[in-house]
Amino acid sequence: MNTKAIKTVSLILGALILSQVPAMALGSDAAVYSALKQRRFELVNKESDLLKSKDSIQKRIDDLKRRNDDSRYGSTLDRLTRDLDSTYQDLRKTQLDIQDIDRALI
Repeated sequence: MNTKAIKTVSLILGALILSQVPAMALGSDAAVYSALKQRRFELVNKESDLLKSKDSIQKRIDDLKRRNDDSRYGSTLDRLTRDLDSTYQDLRKTQLDIQDIDRALI
């Protein structure tokens, strides 16, 4: 597992644990609160980038479909469709991570 994935998993686990702690306990630790707010900010930016990427990929797929030449653009269309699926999955995971942090911050 790479470092980024380990950090993300650790933060999510921390957020899930903190979501079980009363809000008053969270308020007593400003460092945790600050770290969660920073992570939320990063995730919101990532979500924005993924939404733009998803829209861009979808636009390219639609453009290729309008050309209606599957023999020429079939492999490109398949690749873009896989990219769109991957981007959507990453977007959904990011949105769930934001929800987890929001619950921890309540």
